[in-house]
Amino acid sequence: MPLEAWLRGPVDGVVPMLVPVAHMLQHAHEDGVEALRALTPDQIWTRPAGGASVGFHISHLIGALDRLFTYARGQALTADQLHASTREDDSGDPPADAAALTAALAAATARAIDQLRATDPARCSNHVEWGGGMRRRRCWDCWCMEANIPRGTRDRRLR
Repeated sequence: MPLEAWLRGPVDGVVPMLVPVAHMLQHAHEDGVEALRALTPDQIWTRPAGGASVGFHISHLIGALDRLFTYARGQALTADQLHASTREDDSGDPPADAAALTAALAAATARAIDQLRATDPARCSNHVEWGGGMRRRRCWDCWCMEANIPRGTRDRRLR
């Protein structure tokens, strides 16, 4: 059994502050691959007791990564991203199989880790918000990494 991502040490090109995020991405990717490994397309897209299918969860993970990392860049979602978010439960015709979903998850994970590599560590303590009113949210970039900001610098975050 391979070591869990967080036990493998640093991730090439990712600053230490962001390594826990990279480990989480690697772990989620590996869990997704394992969940899909032996499933047929019918099993992937079956909705047990009317609940969400495995295919939906993998598609949602792929889309959520894309949306969260878009917010982390300080950008708004595109019309294509918004449309894709409404189709995460669509199996496609023919239905996406394990190989297609695994490849899409690997690509989404690679893009996210590449963005971590390109992230200026100085941005990690910036406070970025999106949305308005009751839907205002802190940027995922800030939100996920807050615990990794050294204690002496937490008070210097922009609020």
